[in-house]
Amino acid sequence: MKKHLHFFILLLTCVTITASAQLTKLSNNTNLLYGLPLNGKLLLISSDGSLWSTDGTPANTKKFTTKVLVNVDTSGAAILNNKLYFSGKTATGGTELWVTDGTDGGTSLVKDINPGAASSLPQNITLVGSTLYFSAIDGTHGNEFWKTDGSAGGTVMVKDINPGAAGSMDSSSWYVTGTTIFFTATDGTHGYEPWGSDGTAANTKLLKDIVPGSGGASYVGAFTTFNGKIIFFSITGSLFSGTSQIWQTDGTPTGTILLKDFGTFSGQSTIGYVNYKSKLYFGGIDATNTGMELWSTNGTPGGTALFKDLNPGVVGSTPFLNNGVIFPNNFMFSATTSGAGYELWTSDGTPGGTTMLKDINPGSSSASPFIFYNYSSGGALYNGKVFLMADDGTHGNELWITDGTAANTKLVKDVTPGSVGGMDNLSGYFYTTSGLYFGASDGSHGVELWKSDGTTAGTTMVKDINPGAGASNPRFIGVFNNHLILTADDGDNAAGNVDLYSVDATVTTLPVNLTSLTAVPVKEDVRVEWATATELNTSEFAIQRSTDGKQFESVGTVQAAGTTTTAHDYSFIDLGALHTTAPILFYRIQTNDKDGVKSYSAIVPVKVNGNAITATVFPNPASDFVIISYNMQNSNKATIRVTDASGKLVLIKALSNTGSNQTSIDVKTMPAGVYYVQFITDKGTQSTKFIKQP
Repeated sequence: MKKHLHFFILLLTCVTITASAQLTKLSNNTNLLYGLPLNGKLLLISSDGSLWSTDGTPANTKKFTTKVLVNVDTSGAAILNNKLYFSGKTATGGTELWVTDGTDGGTSLVKDINPGAASSLPQNITLVGSTLYFSAIDGTHGNEFWKTDGSAGGTVMVKDINPGAAGSMDSSSWYVTGTTIFFTATDGTHGYEPWGSDGTAANTKLLKDIVPGSGGASYVGAFTTFNGKIIFFSITGSLFSGTSQIWQTDGTPTGTILLKDFGTFSGQSTIGYVNYKSKLYFGGIDATNTGMELWSTNGTPGGTALFKDLNPGVVGSTPFLNNGVIFPNNFMFSATTSGAGYELWTSDGTPGGTTMLKDINPGSSSASPFIFYNYSSGGALYNGKVFLMADDGTHGNELWITDGTAANTKLVKDVTPGSVGGMDNLSGYFYTTSGLYFGASDGSHGVELWKSDGTTAGTTMVKDINPGAGASNPRFIGVFNNHLILTADDGDNAAGNVDLYSVDATVTTLPVNLTSLTAVPVKEDVRVEWATATELNTSEFAIQRSTDGKQFESVGTVQAAGTTTTAHDYSFIDLGALHTTAPILFYRIQTNDKDGVKSYSAIVPVKVNGNAITATVFPNPASDFVIISYNMQNSNKATIRVTDASGKLVLIKALSNTGSNQTSIDVKTMPAGVYYVQFITDKGTQSTKFIKQP
């Protein structure tokens, strides 16, 4: 499956599975591979780029236009105002920006950006608010940063970052949070470096010249959101022998700081992240710990360090966190150790509590577990558990399930009896409220559609789509009109084409699981921030407040993205919330889906009469000066005290202004070393530190 078409894959909604579930064939040999709901129909894309739609019946599963083909070799598509914007190609007009509402009459060219038969090649079409951003070539300029409001007149270049025909954009790594989009670009003077934009030319800026001069970083990516800021990796030089660094940015050049330089021969970047108990866990390599090991950061340079060397010695454990799962009391991931091979690991957030969860394949052999992470619902668990595929050395690759404890990490069923595994590691999987759909073979039949409720008896084949030993190789598209849609090969297909099917079962959507939720006081208000990994059918989020943690009231709503496989960040200001006699306020998010289903997040507290000041210090490390950014919430006066590592007082400074402010300290004459900063008010004290470079 091509990475750039992940937007079209609608995964992991909930289906009520019954033992008698059957399939309806919607089309034969049409090779319809991707789909999303649009204006009452399911819009589908074939492997050749043809546009189809269905209402869930065979009679109305049809190609709806021949005007244009989706260019499946360029990335990105997005919905704006109930229309799909995509990169479309025609024989006479090249590849340009097109739009469709799911009908032939509603399918048209938005703008011929590169006039005539030449192509503008729109890529990474990404929705931010009510604007679509993408990269394109207009014939005069090279590949540059563009935006559209959906109209021809509103389709314009944001900024000619690298003036002339050379172009600036590297379309491989784009990331969105709030109203800011991050990407990699070159301005012709600097090499390819990280950039950020709010959609205006003035605020489309180079965030950091990681490799000074025209060389540029060889890789900038692995973006994720942590504590309201963006974490990313850069690599200078080759992938395995270069220098790897982890950075943090708030979207501004001054707010882009280095968290850790791992040194030479650290080039390979992390394989995913896990955000757990106010720390972000990742894989890192440095000169003192050969091989990739488990690191963590709290968002500061001093708080970015090796968390645990899982496999001591010259060979790393290479922790795989991309599908790490968070349970109530721990998180689970995969890693390799010399004595046990590749197995499941668990951590409670302490080095001592980070241990192998279970040696599924005893001894030095590997179980090679593959965790079936629930991507579309932000890691939501199935009845407190997650399915996985693993080999215990006796049964081959089979279906397992775990609740994050060794005692309850168990083989569900030996689908193919004996040592030959029954699981198909190339098939997709699909979580539901009553179990899991997946592809497997029982040894007598090929890879067919199976289901499991986590029990041996409840793990059965749904249907032998390709009768006998032939394999149907089911792949999931999504849900529409309360039915699961998938593709499969019934055995009569030519040239590898597959058929489109609907599972005859009742469908209800799986509630979105938020990946993060924070609430912090800001002056007399409370700022609530939350994030989703992906969303399906969401309508809006209701922000709810309570004074006792039991009875909640809605204090506002925020519109949701709807259906998306892109991570989204949200925020809401609860104005005047701190004008209360309650010592603690409690917040939660109610997710409202379009079909009426409601779900609730965890509850987070806000202490009303806490410290009266919050502050950060940057840049850190520093050479010439540090800027102290602070917010005095309930106090009019504060004092800053700076001491060196021995405790000697270096500087004292009084602050009398309230609200959000900044003050600077000249550190040029200070000796190199670690300095500690105290923010003292009548409501409490906050401490931090910075490093003075030579």
